[in-house]
Amino acid sequence: MRGLDCPELDTPEGKAAKRFVEAQAKEAVSVVITSTKPDKWDRYLSDIFLGREDGEELFLNNLLLQNGHARRHDKVTPADWEE
Repeated sequence: MRGLDCPELDTPEGKAAKRFVEAQAKEAVSVVITSTKPDKWDRYLSDIFLGREDGEELFLNNLLLQNGHARRHDKVTPADWEE
């Protein structure tokens, strides 16, 4: 996810983050994913928005930060992107 450093899935922290995302997604009635071009590791970095039944839209990237399941990754430079 764009701007985030998340724990690896094979760690206890990664498993907790995965459960958190699954619980948030289960409550969503819509999902909007925006992405960038691939970075130097051929990953598409994404922003994920979850729509709720009451019309509220949650920014999953921020929810992960706010709930301690990720930390900011701001050190992206132009060299991180393919030409």
